[in-house]
Amino acid sequence: AAAALGGLRAALSGRWPAPDQVAHLYGSARLESRRIAIGIAANEARNRLVVRRTHGRSLDLFSPLVEFEDEAAVERLRAPVVLVTAHVGALYLLSAGLDRLSAGRLALRWSPLHRPSASEENAFTSGPLLSRTEVLRRALESLRSGKHVVTALEGPHGSSEPCRLLGRRLDLGRGGFALARAAGVAVTPVAALWSRSQVRIAVGPPYESTLAAPAQVARWFEEQLRRSPHNLGLGLLRRLLEGPALESPSEHTVAF
Repeated sequence: AAAALGGLRAALSGRWPAPDQVAHLYGSARLESRRIAIGIAANEARNRLVVRRTHGRSLDLFSPLVEFEDEAAVERLRAPVVLVTAHVGALYLLSAGLDRLSAGRLALRWSPLHRPSASEENAFTSGPLLSRTEVLRRALESLRSGKHVVTALEGPHGSSEPCRLLGRRLDLGRGGFALARAAGVAVTPVAALWSRSQVRIAVGPPYESTLAAPAQVARWFEEQLRRSPHNLGLGLLRRLLEGPALESPSEHTVAF
């Protein structure tokens, strides 16, 4: 119901987002842009419902909706690994899928969301520099003790690189890659993506955290959003439209 109302609002208003905003990013024709825009709005409504129903509570209500796209990927996610994600799809239900992993994990977040399960701990990055330094120390210890660390790539805080996504500039955080290098572990991209009212967890290959890793991870996320454009988050879409257009990656820009 929430998704239907969100899609209807987009269809009637021509906003949230507008079809021409979608066209600027995907280069799609008007009818296709309208379809994508309605899908983005529907998913935004789903996400808002998830946040309302789970804030300070467990994810148990929505867990039955979540499954891995490839169950064999679960076997590949052997800790310790830095799991990097982005504000796409059903981000707020990613933890429901990761709860199925045998290893524990530390999730780096800006602020509290759901009540963590027994296998998940939170570390918040919204404090002063000294607090963020402590979070990184804790993350490094988690990796060295055999746990996963989960972090979003494109948060607006911390050290970043100018990157490229859908032809626009997006600042890509360096933290996850630096953390993986310091711990000597791989970086693996993951995304929780809406598929109608279900959520599928897509898992990319593990990448060694070299200088090439950001571009490798970026290409994977680009593939997910090309394959399923309605999983572009509304907030991310707006950030991209606010950034300058980048026709092609330069030698100083990571392709994202």
